[in-house]
Amino acid sequence: MWIAPHTPRSTMFAKTFNDTFPSATILGFIDKVKTGENIVKLNHVVSTSFDFVLIVSSNYFSSIHAEQKKVLPSRKIVKVEVVNNCYEFLGRTEILAQKLKNIPHRVLLSYLKFSVGLLKVFSIKPSYIAFISKSFVGNNLKALLVESSAKKNNTILLTDNESQRYEFSKIGVKTKKLHSFSGFWTLARAQKIVQDQGDFTQPLNLLLSRQEKIQMWHGVPLKRLNRLFGITYDWMISTSDYVNESSLKDVIDAKNYSNLGYPRNDLLLKDHSVRDLILCDRELYDRAKNAFVTKKQKIIVYMPTHRESATSIGKASSHLMPLDFESLNTFCSENNFLMVVKLHPFLMQFQSDFSPPEGYLNVYFHSALGDIYPLLKYTDVLITDYSSIYFDFLLLDRPIIFYNYDYEEYSSNMGGFVYDYDENAPGLKVRTQDELHKAMVTYLTSEDFLRKQREIVKNRFHRYQDENSSNRILKSIFN
Repeated sequence: MWIAPHTPRSTMFAKTFNDTFPSATILGFIDKVKTGENIVKLNHVVSTSFDFVLIVSSNYFSSIHAEQKKVLPSRKIVKVEVVNNCYEFLGRTEILAQKLKNIPHRVLLSYLKFSVGLLKVFSIKPSYIAFISKSFVGNNLKALLVESSAKKNNTILLTDNESQRYEFSKIGVKTKKLHSFSGFWTLARAQKIVQDQGDFTQPLNLLLSRQEKIQMWHGVPLKRLNRLFGITYDWMISTSDYVNESSLKDVIDAKNYSNLGYPRNDLLLKDHSVRDLILCDRELYDRAKNAFVTKKQKIIVYMPTHRESATSIGKASSHLMPLDFESLNTFCSENNFLMVVKLHPFLMQFQSDFSPPEGYLNVYFHSALGDIYPLLKYTDVLITDYSSIYFDFLLLDRPIIFYNYDYEEYSSNMGGFVYDYDENAPGLKVRTQDELHKAMVTYLTSEDFLRKQREIVKNRFHRYQDENSSNRILKSIFN
């Protein structure tokens, strides 16, 4: 069988597939852009003997599938998607069923195209500032949305997360359901469209050129990312020229790259209003703030990134984190530490596996879809691995521990890192839970000997180191 396209994700899938089905043979990868060993063009595949072509691409499946259907039998094309951290295989019938299920979305796209044309004919000027969010409202989007809605009454949130939509409406933010005629009519009338993800590009391409598209992304990319094809943004917001030149220009196509700072980082430095705390776990926030201010306990936050290599075939494994939380809770209790764990949203379905129903006394889990940034202001030590969260935490000038227990495997799976890990990850690096415990004690009882290295990396990745990123964006772009 063949796999398309050739990406780090499809390479990881190939390894998992081979491990699960050792008798199957993967002939190589199909890619119309890349070249190299075992990478071929589609016209080469036509002349070979094979059973199936597996498409591993969530964003570009439709276009890849349309190309392959022109020259390959539909029965031989299989879609691979991830559901609850488990690979699933969809054949011709399931692919057709998904297409039928997507008819309402295609109707909405036609409606959007008609609405945009109608507004153009009647010369109706765009009026809204539309914040677009699928699945959950991210930190950069949330932080800028809160500021914009307080200062500009034409701000509106379009999201398909109904519970979060309700939370924002309670603090006076205008909202509409994203995938609806009303939502797409609002999108057609938007003068500014703001995102921090890349999962809603097709509708944006139907808008007029005068409707400015703003991308903030969701963090400085340490791991290598595939380029987001098919869309050019008017503005790409980042934290420094260095980040633009060294990584983001390879991922996002934009007319302007502006290092105005990340809105979410304002929450690390500013005094928080009630509006700032929306989507934050208030009980955990209040407890951490009180302990930090009174110095009753040391606050430690652990935020691991998602590992696509943990995705399995068949029953999904919950062994995604090599930590004994019972032992960790005992250790934190003995040392008067309070640990807050925030899992990646892709892992939230496994949270119950890591925490018993009664919970722990010194280890707590923050909502995976919530906003932990306000709580980070009152955090003594951050523990992470390869997550972009640590670039932001540098602004607080506090210790960071890198629990990189699978460094070689993760680096290999992702095709290496964008930035040299040793040079640009300024903190103690540990591989085992015992080493992690020792590092926590070292940082909280000894001199902070890595402060100078953190300062160098902070200045490299952050032009601005204040709490005014949202205001800079509002003044520079929204005016």
